[in-house]
Amino acid sequence: MDNAFIIGISRILSSESSLYLALTDGESERVLPIEHYESTLIAYHYTEFADFSHIKTIYQIFLSFLKSSEYSLDKCHISSYDNGIGYCKITLIKKDKPIFFLTTISDGFVFSLMENVPMTCDYDAWENFDPITNEFETLD
Repeated sequence: MDNAFIIGISRILSSESSLYLALTDGESERVLPIEHYESTLIAYHYTEFADFSHIKTIYQIFLSFLKSSEYSLDKCHISSYDNGIGYCKITLIKKDKPIFFLTTISDGFVFSLMENVPMTCDYDAWENFDPITNEFETLD
């Protein structure tokens, strides 16, 4: 991960009937196509509505289970993205012993937002995300 850097979500975009996450490295923005369901969950956690709701998402239940098992979320990392296919490697840690699992990039962002763990991305993967063009509109 020596060529990795921190990225974040800057906004949710739309173009015709499709939704996208606008990702930023602090200098440039790239887009990640997402499903409507994913945008709803990301917005729910991004706006912190989930912190005050009595309804729990599957992510909150999963993280509660992990904490009760003495695991904590350590890292969220995008190491691969090519032609719209990518994944996020999640690192959990318990007593200095890491375990890993792969998930979608959108799910990785939800975990990152919930646990305040920075999302990192390899340079090669970042370069494969499309740049933002004028065809997108920011959702309010």
